[in-house]
Amino acid sequence: LRYPRQVRNRVKFITMDMFSPYYALAKKLFPYAKIVLDRFHIVQYLSRAMNRVRIQIMNAFDRKSHEYKTLKRYWKLVQQDSRKLSDKRFYRPTFRMHLTNKEILDKLLSYSDELRQHYELYQLLLFHFQEKNSDHFFDLIEQE
Repeated sequence: LRYPRQVRNRVKFITMDMFSPYYALAKKLFPYAKIVLDRFHIVQYLSRAMNRVRIQIMNAFDRKSHEYKTLKRYWKLVQQDSRKLSDKRFYRPTFRMHLTNKEILDKLLSYSDELRQHYELYQLLLFHFQEKNSDHFFDLIEQE
């Protein structure tokens, strides 16, 4: 409010995170500004949404089950960009065999069709966002 309304009316863009009280305040103080969400917070929001789905599905399993334990243990693989998954094979005591991260992820996704569908959407959204394909990104959001 240190700036006169006349000056604030000339502001064209504001970059901010997704905290809703900020949005209302920005709209009130800068009525003609276009609000742009920053990239970090969009990716963070997508990641948190994917994690909530994983936890919800994980909690549907018995806590002593193999599915529950592996979804809890390998949560980062579900969050990671699929293009960055390692192809190196290591012995995984949880599975009692040598597996790559991609193979582990395939096993995790096989536990639930819902998890697989959300994961595929999450990966598509990440891809289009990182490649700056805004039309494809927003088309996916509008479809869901």
